[in-house]
Amino acid sequence: MTSPDAPERERANTLLEIASDDPDTVSTAELVTILVHGTPPARSVAVEAYEVVVDARPNAATSVATELHCLLDDENVRAKAAGAIAHLAERGAAPFKKSIPSLIRMVEPPIEFGRDHAVHALLVLSSQFPRDVESAVSPLLDILENEMDANSGHKNGSELANPSFGHEEPNRETGVVRFAAAQTLLHVTRERPAAAVNVIPQVGLLLDDPKARIRGVASEILGAVAKEYPDHVSPHLEKLATLLTDDPEQPVPWKAASALAMLVDEYPEEFADTVADDAGELTLLLNDTNPEVRGVGVALLTYVVEYYPNAIEPATDRLCELLTSENPLIRANAARALRDAESVVALDTLEKVARNDPNSDVQEIANAAVRQIRHHEEDELHGEEDSKGSAFE
Repeated sequence: MTSPDAPERERANTLLEIASDDPDTVSTAELVTILVHGTPPARSVAVEAYEVVVDARPNAATSVATELHCLLDDENVRAKAAGAIAHLAERGAAPFKKSIPSLIRMVEPPIEFGRDHAVHALLVLSSQFPRDVESAVSPLLDILENEMDANSGHKNGSELANPSFGHEEPNRETGVVRFAAAQTLLHVTRERPAAAVNVIPQVGLLLDDPKARIRGVASEILGAVAKEYPDHVSPHLEKLATLLTDDPEQPVPWKAASALAMLVDEYPEEFADTVADDAGELTLLLNDTNPEVRGVGVALLTYVVEYYPNAIEPATDRLCELLTSENPLIRANAARALRDAESVVALDTLEKVARNDPNSDVQEIANAAVRQIRHHEEDELHGEEDSKGSAFE
C-alpha cells in the first residue's frame, strides 16, 4: 500500500536531486511551498535541498527568508512558516532577522496557533540578535509563569529541541517550549542585563519551578543581571543559596553557585550567614570534574571562612588537594581559605606551595597563610601556658 505522503516525498526528493545536480535551476518558491505545505517527511528533505542550494547560491537564503516572512501574516500558514524559520535560521540566522518583530507578535497574547514555533524561532535568532528580541521579554515570561506544567513527563524540563516538522505544534506538556522561552530570555539578558532588571521579581519566582532546567536557567538570568545590578538580585540571594546547598538536581546547584559568585563581593556576610550551616555541601563543587565549577566552589568558600572559620573543616582535605590544581586562581583561593580557617593540618602542604609554586602570587598567598597559621599556633600555645600558670598561682 502506498503511503499517503509518498507523492509529496517524491516531489521533495526530485527537488533535492535537482539541487544537487544544478542548484542554479532550483526555484526558491518551490522550496518554500514544500517547507510550508509539504508533509513532514517532505519538509525534512526540503531542508536538505535548501542547504545545498544556499551553499551554491548564498543569495537564495534571502529569497527564501523573504517569502517565509510574508507568510507570517497569513493565519492559515504562519505556524508552519515560523517552524521553517526556526529550522533554517540554525543554518544561518542573518536572512531571517527581519522576521523577528512578526515572530514577537506571534508570542504575545492572545495566544494564537503558531506561538510555540515562534518561540523556537526567536530562540535561534536571539543567539545572534539578542537586542532585537528584547521586546519579547514580557510575553516569554508569561509563557514561563502561566504554564508551569507540573504534568510534564520529561525529567529536568526536557531536552531542548526544535519542534519537529512532524507536528503542527510542539507538545506543550513536554516543557520544551518553556525551556526555549527561558533560554531566549537568557540570551537577551547576557547581551544587555538592563533588559531584565524590571522583571527580576518574576524571574525569581522561577527558582521554585518544578523543572530543574528552568530553575537552572532562572539562576543564570539572575547571575547575568547581578553582574551589573547586584542590588536588584540581592533579594534572591537566600533562595539561590538554598538551591546551591539543597537542590538535588543538576545543573541547578552549579548554576546557583555561578549566580552567587556575582553577588558575594557586595553581600559577603549575607552569603556566609545563609550557607554557614551547610558549608560542607560546597565540598561537592570542589569534587566536580569541571574545573570551572571547582573554581567557583573554592571562591565561595573563601567568603564563608571569613566569617565562619570552622565551617569549612569538612573541606580541609580537599582544599589541600586543590593547592596542586593546574589553575593558579584555584590554588590561590584554596590557600586563602586555609589561611583564614587557620588550618594547622594544612601547614605542611602550604609550606611546600610557598617554596615551590610556579606562580609568584600563589607563593605570596601561601607564605601569608603559613605566617598566619604559625602565629595562631603560637597564640594558642601561649594561651595554654598562661592558663596553666594562672591555675597554680
